[in-house]
Amino acid sequence: MKQAIAMLAVLMITLSAITLTAAGSDRAGMQDVPYVGGSPGSGPNMTGNLTVMVMLKPSNLTSLESFLASISDPYSPDYGHYITLAQFIERYAPPPGKYRDIVSYFRSFGLQATTYSSRLAIQLQGSAGQIGRASEQI
Repeated sequence: MKQAIAMLAVLMITLSAITLTAAGSDRAGMQDVPYVGGSPGSGPNMTGNLTVMVMLKPSNLTSLESFLASISDPYSPDYGHYITLAQFIERYAPPPGKYRDIVSYFRSFGLQATTYSSRLAIQLQGSAGQIGRASEQI
């Protein structure tokens, strides 16, 4: 991943068809986590286990978009000047503390959370009820 990466806020549900909507949050640091569920407060009415991939919104999105445009423009002095993965994480990933807080939040609902060094993704595994309860609090 040494070339520039464009990340979008995406939530992929692999084992279910839950309605997805983006929502903000009153919880500190949780505004970058997409809402999972029908409507706030309703929660999904499902049983079984789910695997959910949560992609967090990059920090400094405007700066990232500008950077991507400049390295893609043959007339820009930055054309073709890519950054390393470490530089991308430093500039555009959520801060480590914020990422830990988001992971801890999901784990507090009994969800299994797999983290990634990019700090832009969290894979969650748990019951539909656990994911629904966690999403209602966001």
